[in-house]
Amino acid sequence: MRDLAYMHLSALRGILQNLGDFLCRLQANKNVYQLRGKKTVKLNFSRIVRAMTDAGIERFEDRVFLDQNLTLQVRLFVYLLPECVYQERMRKAHLNAQKKGRQLGKEFKARARLNLFITSASEKLLDIQNAWKAYTLRWQIELVFKTWKSLWKIDKVKKVKKQRLECYIYSKLFIIVLSLNMLWITHNLMRGFYGKNLSFYKAIKTWMRSLDRFKEAFFNGIEAVTDFLVKFFKLSCQKHLLEKKKNGNYSPEVIQDVLLLRIEGEPMPCVA
Repeated sequence: MRDLAYMHLSALRGILQNLGDFLCRLQANKNVYQLRGKKTVKLNFSRIVRAMTDAGIERFEDRVFLDQNLTLQVRLFVYLLPECVYQERMRKAHLNAQKKGRQLGKEFKARARLNLFITSASEKLLDIQNAWKAYTLRWQIELVFKTWKSLWKIDKVKKVKKQRLECYIYSKLFIIVLSLNMLWITHNLMRGFYGKNLSFYKAIKTWMRSLDRFKEAFFNGIEAVTDFLVKFFKLSCQKHLLEKKKNGNYSPEVIQDVLLLRIEGEPMPCVA
């Protein structure tokens, strides 16, 4: 998932070659192409909107290329937005265009009626029913870094030698990862026993105030750690409940219910 939908072919190729698959928005000014017969054809989104509206189709997917040389093929997810959402988009777009002294083109207006995503993932890993919801996780990437900075203060360092700085960063990241593992255990227990969701932000603030006690328990063995976690679990059930917004997507639910992991090459659903 590429933050804020900034998409460059070189970055996407790099992801495919070195990391895995990607899911991102199709940029508003980015054309996509198909090979029809022996001719390369640019997709016309104005026609797509008319066809979807006339046929009452809410979404569909197709194979497209991101360049005219047809070297990078992806799956394109097309979602037709409700009229109220489209009108709100257009209102904001008109205000922005007026500030910049521009006119909104026909193709822009057509694209504003759609949500467009591209992915290299196979249908086994990600289908059109879940792609939009999975994409909402991109905001969680922002929140992770916000938490690292605002709560863990990972960006607050003194002027020290390179080796000491590296030691500080790695030790801080170790504590962060270990703490998050403990919070996921708490979350899964809350989900399993009470069907409640943990507010990770609230829990992290309390966890950090208890970090010295956790370190002490960690070095005193499994019984001490278990006792600490049980007390933290009871506190979380009272103080760290997530206040879910209406019609909002909760990231752990998306991870557990939508995304897939590969275990020895085979896709496996994530479970709590």
